[in-house]
Amino acid sequence: MVPHDKALKLILLASFASKDPTWTVANYCAKLKVEYPRGHTASYFKNILNELDDSIAQFFVKRYDIYDGQLIFKKDLPIEMAPVLDAGEQLGILNYLQVDETGLSLLIPQTLYKWRQNDPLRKLIEICFLCGFTVNELAADLLSVYGYGVIEIDLFKFLDLFVNPEFTKGDDWLEYEACFPASSTEPSDRLKLMSEPKDYVKWRLNLPVEIDSDTILNRLIADAYFVEKLIKSRHARTDTSLHSSEFDRIKLERDTIMKSLDRQVKIRSTNAAAGAKFSLDAAEEIRKIILDYKKSNFKLRNELINDTPEPSTNA
Repeated sequence: MVPHDKALKLILLASFASKDPTWTVANYCAKLKVEYPRGHTASYFKNILNELDDSIAQFFVKRYDIYDGQLIFKKDLPIEMAPVLDAGEQLGILNYLQVDETGLSLLIPQTLYKWRQNDPLRKLIEICFLCGFTVNELAADLLSVYGYGVIEIDLFKFLDLFVNPEFTKGDDWLEYEACFPASSTEPSDRLKLMSEPKDYVKWRLNLPVEIDSDTILNRLIADAYFVEKLIKSRHARTDTSLHSSEFDRIKLERDTIMKSLDRQVKIRSTNAAAGAKFSLDAAEEIRKIILDYKKSNFKLRNELINDTPEPSTNA
């Protein structure tokens, strides 16, 4: 299964209650911006059948053939709503199905259709939910950054239909990757973000990030400390001397540690009553520390990690 599992189930159920099932599948996939793994509807529908009672499953089995991974719907069969609705109830998606004088349609808010068609917004919402954001957090961020007020029930429905976090591990993630073109880096980019802290994800998405100054300084200190360890471990392995540029880098890291520790002491002593949240003074001092890095041509921390072998026990 994939994170947008319920949306794919809805589309297939709607197709069985349609006069033109193939068009119904293509139309809803386009409107909701969803794809079946490898574009194959048949293998996905087989998984759905396993979730249905035998009597309901047999109703569907008699109404299609399979060719090249696709469902080929049999023509001239009478449309029956009751089995489709029963299947919707068993699959937990009955509340998204609606029957009226025109037949069966999907009961999805128009807001969701607009979000799905707006690629930047759709991706932002999907990534946030995949990375563990709550509906309340995302609603607040959309309002503060874009002035975009949302009805939270719509976000809950978006989460339910398109971003079920249950299907983001192991083989399920491989199925999810198969919903994208082979050349797309979107799934791998999302997988990387899912392993990152939430505040980093918000920063990457240009959402507001509130981090207390103690946390920032602790991270600066930790990065500086372990970068020096990385540099030394490389030479401990090869029994070689440090280059002059590496001495300069170590000096910068140690200087960063001392400045950060000094700033922490000052913040804690002056802001004891108010806590360690950002003040203008703290932000300015931290900015100066970070600017020291921007003035240098040293490798980034991640580049050092990739270049450096595991440290020896005597490093």
